[in-house]
Amino acid sequence: MVLESIPRLMRRVLMRCPAPWAPPPGVDPPTSLGHRITRYEAQGVADSTLLRRHIAQSSKLKAVGQQPLFQTPTSHFQLQGFTFVELLIAATMMAILFVGLATHLRGGIMVWQRVTETSERLQRRRVAVEQLERDLSNAFLYDDRDASYGTPPGTLPAPEFGADHLILFTIQPHTRMQSSVRVVRYTCEEQNGIQGLWRMSQSIREAWTSPAQPPQSPLLPDCESLTLQYAYLPSEELESVAWEDLTWSPQWLRDAKRKLPRFIEMTIRLKSDREIHRVFVVPVGVLEREAEEV
Repeated sequence: MVLESIPRLMRRVLMRCPAPWAPPPGVDPPTSLGHRITRYEAQGVADSTLLRRHIAQSSKLKAVGQQPLFQTPTSHFQLQGFTFVELLIAATMMAILFVGLATHLRGGIMVWQRVTETSERLQRRRVAVEQLERDLSNAFLYDDRDASYGTPPGTLPAPEFGADHLILFTIQPHTRMQSSVRVVRYTCEEQNGIQGLWRMSQSIREAWTSPAQPPQSPLLPDCESLTLQYAYLPSEELESVAWEDLTWSPQWLRDAKRKLPRFIEMTIRLKSDREIHRVFVVPVGVLEREAEEV
């Protein structure tokens, strides 16, 4: 009984299990397009876009004989390289382009150098004029005794206001609480093969102990000549003296250590045939009659 009931039970289980899928009679093999569409419909895929894409892909595969859709071109026109004439033309065009760029770049560099040199020259001139103006505006009478000046050790260089040089005492401020008295000398001459406006500066202690001149520094290298003139009052008596009434002389009074000129006219001639013309005012200076000049 038990053995007879086993086959019956197996038949019932097999009847309840879904039968394996097989194409119905009259339908294309499983690899055909119709079978694929029927399979999509059997699985519940109703997206028409997906079906159209699949149909188009199958058509392309059939058209190219089951080959990949994207292939490397193998035609003679697509595989050939550049000819020698094409390379020569390209090299010529690049050479012309580089020559034009180099010309413009060279012109820009030359203009930049010219502007830089001009600005440096103007800066040096401005610094020289400002330094001279600062020294003259702070000039003063250090000692009015003749025995204090001379060349031996223990004496100081005498103030001089010549036609082409200056020697004076000035105050050089350092900080708000400290300043120093300096002996400065200006001259335009050639030293060590360099022609220019030179400035010598030394302290009172250095000038007192060492009568030799200290090393000078070129203040304006392109100076060709220095011309100085000093203002005097007119010889005749006038009720009021205007600027036009003043007379100018290249020499100041002999007793420069007792009196400083009030106005100093400076003309610096440069190597480029240009001139720097300035009039400086000495606050402690005086105006003397023309008859008292040298």
